[in-house]
Amino acid sequence: PVNPMKKMKCPKSSKPIEQDEREKIYSDEDISLLFRTSKDYNIELYTMFTILESTGMRPGEMRALEWSCFDPIAKTITVKQAATFEFEDFSTLQKKPTARPVISTTKSAYSVRTLRLSDLAVEALLEWKAFKSKSRNRNKATSEYIFSDREGSFKSETACKSMLQRYRARYDVEHIGVYLYKFRHTMCTRLVLAGQPVPVIQRVLGDNTPEMVLRVYS
Repeated sequence: PVNPMKKMKCPKSSKPIEQDEREKIYSDEDISLLFRTSKDYNIELYTMFTILESTGMRPGEMRALEWSCFDPIAKTITVKQAATFEFEDFSTLQKKPTARPVISTTKSAYSVRTLRLSDLAVEALLEWKAFKSKSRNRNKATSEYIFSDREGSFKSETACKSMLQRYRARYDVEHIGVYLYKFRHTMCTRLVLAGQPVPVIQRVLGDNTPEMVLRVYS
């Protein structure tokens, strides 16, 4: 009968709201710069960029890609799983549960899809496959994952972030705001501006609600 939150007041933050001057999407000039510099820096990062730019898939989906999903003749790649985290059960509120990276199902049934690749992405994947097969690390050379670690498992989110951090430090790209998920926003905006119907955009991005497409990504 009594609402204990009735007299509760939300704290007023003194932290100023910063306006992000950087765009939420990449321009064509940004992408050209990213392709040019990443290819010079690291062929693996360059391949990631070309895949994300031409498909708009989630970074977790990209890290879970297997070579069997790639069809260089049809110029397609199939998303059927995603890299995510599995948390152990809570034992106490004082201890943060341990999370371990795992391969899981995609975010929703809509997320299982086959996407078209650009010629640039196909070429980058073939070059990366040839380069990777010559690795002295046998686990990495024979891994079923397109982007793998030294043990042959899928590449971790931390490893991707570290690679991006080193890349940003070497090249003058800080003004762009380089992060992997931004390619997804860029793809959605491109499709919206091209006049594609929302259901088509949903299928490309693998989202199950039109509100997510219109409210968040575009």
